[in-house]
Amino acid sequence: MLAGLSGGAAPAWLRQLAAVATLRQGWVQQYDLSSAAVPWGTAEEPGLPPWALGLRSPHDSQARYWDKGGSAWGGYKAQVTETCAAGTPRVIRQVATTLATVPDQAGLEGVHQELAATALLPGRHLVDSGYVHAALLGGSQHDQGVELCGPARPDTAWQAQAAQGFAATAFTLDWGHQRAQCPGGPQRSSWPQSLDRYGKARLRSKFAVRDCRPCGHRADCTRIARRILTLGPRGEFLAQAQARPRERTAEYTALYAQRAGVGGSLSQAVRRCGLRRARDVGLAKTHLQNVLAAAALHLVRLSNWLAEAPRAKTRRPSFASLRQGEPVPC
Repeated sequence: MLAGLSGGAAPAWLRQLAAVATLRQGWVQQYDLSSAAVPWGTAEEPGLPPWALGLRSPHDSQARYWDKGGSAWGGYKAQVTETCAAGTPRVIRQVATTLATVPDQAGLEGVHQELAATALLPGRHLVDSGYVHAALLGGSQHDQGVELCGPARPDTAWQAQAAQGFAATAFTLDWGHQRAQCPGGPQRSSWPQSLDRYGKARLRSKFAVRDCRPCGHRADCTRIARRILTLGPRGEFLAQAQARPRERTAEYTALYAQRAGVGGSLSQAVRRCGLRRARDVGLAKTHLQNVLAAAALHLVRLSNWLAEAPRAKTRRPSFASLRQGEPVPC
């Protein structure tokens, strides 16, 4: 049938039908159409499409497959923003629904814009590590006036991991004159801008071999003939450099502990409202379901608040209690 529709005798409007396009995409994904035998395709031959483009179900052309932290699913992704002020009920301010393949950080700007449109944009937003990207960490603080608070991505350079080498933060950076000064003294004014493999802007400051080779701190600085610093844009670099040390303070620990309740909101939405099972197909209808689930939780929480029902605490695993020397019920 697909071969007949591709021929010149078939009307052009038939090839433009959504059902025909879905059928063609499904066959291309599942079968190798390059030969007359039409064998079943594999991941290597003819090659599966990227998850963001691949068809997950013929019944829902917008559903996508995704794997996050070992949990795989086909469908969409729900994001919830709620209040966490002490002494008040937790109120869900905003619900966002995206394709499953959309990264968390990519949807944060839309969340802030929707909150700003309803005058509900917070001054401080507590998020998990999936939303804390260097670009967002600097952009949210300056462009929208929101302090983004969450675990920053660790410095993966071996110098920072060893906690004894010269990491990028150990260098004195003169952003105005595009010059970096090594803790040992040598400077290098070469600071060209380039693009990495993901197309993002990067600054590469290269020190001279004649300075690095005889340096007594070379083993703590580089494993090649000279040190090459790869830096992000100034705002991103400074925002991330400030966020990492703050996470080790007691004030940050107490502040970020307020976000622990959002896990309870998601669990309540899953168990009481079936958040993980879409009632219908399509992104728009799934988003409507998620919004209705949030509204239902508001009614439940309002009822509990008026009845002065105590807020439940997170269940403590028996093994964790045993490690703390607490009695474990049998």
